[in-house]
Amino acid sequence: MKRILLLLIMVMTAASGYTAELTARLTHIDASGFPVIEAMLRVYHDKPFDLTNDLLAVEENATAIAEFKLSPQDFTHYLILVVDRSSSIESAMPDVKKAAAVLVKSLAGPVNISIMSFGSDIDTDHNFSTDKKSLIGSIAKIRPWGGTALFDALYEACEELNTKAGINDLKTIVCLTDGQDSTPSGQHRLSRHEPHEVTKSALDKNIRVITLGLGNDIDTEFLGGIASETGGWYLQTATSDQLSDLCDKLSTRLKLKKHYRLSYNSPIPASEQPSRVLKVTLKHAGLEAESNRQYHTPTRVKALAIAAAAEQEKPLSIDEMLDHFKLERDDRSHLVSRIRLPANQPVHGLSLASFQGLSAADCRNLINQAHQLAAEKHQQNFAARKRYLDDHLSSIDRLLKTFYAKAEAPRIREAESQKVARFIEFLNLRRQEIELLGKRAYEEYLIEFKSSLAELEYFEKTQVGGEKFDEAFFVGNTASRIQALQELENRFVEEIAANQQKLREKFAAEEPAKPAQTAPSGASSSLDISLPDLPEIKTLD
Repeated sequence: MKRILLLLIMVMTAASGYTAELTARLTHIDASGFPVIEAMLRVYHDKPFDLTNDLLAVEENATAIAEFKLSPQDFTHYLILVVDRSSSIESAMPDVKKAAAVLVKSLAGPVNISIMSFGSDIDTDHNFSTDKKSLIGSIAKIRPWGGTALFDALYEACEELNTKAGINDLKTIVCLTDGQDSTPSGQHRLSRHEPHEVTKSALDKNIRVITLGLGNDIDTEFLGGIASETGGWYLQTATSDQLSDLCDKLSTRLKLKKHYRLSYNSPIPASEQPSRVLKVTLKHAGLEAESNRQYHTPTRVKALAIAAAAEQEKPLSIDEMLDHFKLERDDRSHLVSRIRLPANQPVHGLSLASFQGLSAADCRNLINQAHQLAAEKHQQNFAARKRYLDDHLSSIDRLLKTFYAKAEAPRIREAESQKVARFIEFLNLRRQEIELLGKRAYEEYLIEFKSSLAELEYFEKTQVGGEKFDEAFFVGNTASRIQALQELENRFVEEIAANQQKLREKFAAEEPAKPAQTAPSGASSSLDISLPDLPEIKTLD
């Protein structure tokens, strides 16, 4: 793969000579209709061609598949163009905007494009659209400022794509950056997300990431790694005047990609080898490409869960299951205790009086210092909540791993299998609840952080840029923040309540559950599934 990436860089940066390339990638496998297996295959060659069965060899766990069907597929394509607008890119911004416009002009129409830009914060400059003029207009308004929250920007782009695109739609991120994840001073990393989290998010959501690096001070390890692992490309140029040519060739390459549905009957019985590897080998025009992807047959756990639901006898309650499986006290707490997230500590901004008697240069330094402090405080608030939720998730994931292993044990009795399957169902519902709280806490963090940055940007315009100061801006900014938080509450409260209702219906006692009390080791604990105690979440009534 490294060889292919280097080759792409040479080709797309106008290196001398022409080198043909052939790629194949399995992007998705559906085994829900076992023994019928369906897979999505993406192929590319520099010159258009139609894929036929005689060009492709298919194997499952090294067993050749003699008969298979290929069907060309047309998908709706969603693409987010993520543009670095940190202070360091300011001198190259005209070329960056020109290159972004070239990509939009070439792709918008067949492709739904969204524009996202990032510095210290992250903005959606244009929602998904096929309107070239409107998209290019939003690119023209991008203004450089702040640090480089590269990891957070890509993570948020993955979340946005996963929300807007359907499960069978094509999802692509094109990221253009000139640096590494860092604060405005360049001394520390700015993003709260780890690089491996971003890559995992893209892989889990089946998102292809294409990265374009400008200059020489670039995180090539991350940008090249995420491109390679997600089936994208990493391209780099030393000067910004080459960006437009790169984007033009990139759009041509995207148009030459073709997608096929591959279907066949698995030759291996369902009872054997639950973990399989599908391998395809493509030969065309003297070139060869192959791709491997793992899949699992429908698990025994699903069948056991259905069997458990069909049982006439009343299933065990959560209290009974906790006692039956003899869980440790800490695990019990993570499963039944009320989720109380740490309260956010106040983040103080600047006032007009802070700038009295300062020169424009001193005002800018003060704003930069306040920006870094605000970023750290907001991130500390979120980090405290994330640690709390991660502690719960790690406990649940450890239990899920243990109980999935129990469910697959060859000599497990049917009655015990049903108890295990029911407990796994509870663990997954509890996990969904915590994930919802995590998403909500993250979006709240973004709202609060962006509100703080908006105030600092306004001070930069008025105290450094010389624009007229108007106190009404702060009133409007506060109102916008409160409205955004209220909309966030409205959006999540129903999802959280629906998840908790499932817990009530499936696992709680007939009486409404009371708040969990600390119980002695080995004793039963009541399940508390009331709404979590978050500052902006209110009771349902």
